[in-house]
Amino acid sequence: MKIRSAESQDFPIFSALNSEIQALHRQEEPTVFKPISEVSLTQQKFDLMLSKPLNRIYIAESNGESIGYIYSELWDRPENPFLYSARMLYVNHLSVRSDHRGNGIGVTRLFFHKSGAEFLG
Repeated sequence: MKIRSAESQDFPIFSALNSEIQALHRQEEPTVFKPISEVSLTQQKFDLMLSKPLNRIYIAESNGESIGYIYSELWDRPENPFLYSARMLYVNHLSVRSDHRGNGIGVTRLFFHKSGAEFLG
């Protein structure tokens, strides 16, 4: 399996994988997640996600085909009266194509991503 940073031309891949996981989320939590017909993900919004310096989107590939992605952002929480400051990695989306689930791909990517977060400090 190869894991690489997403690029602007990955929008069709990202959109297709997102539709699959969005439908699954909608099925499980219909009061929280919008139906696919109401999701307005565009190339422009995807490019904006990619352009933010604290966002990370990685694409997982197997045998030359895209099989999943992870989209996260680095959060810096300032110290407050109750908590110390902290740097956290928030996973916004984790999607693995249905025909590749159950093979440890999601767990592998989370580990890879955690390593990336440690690299960022």
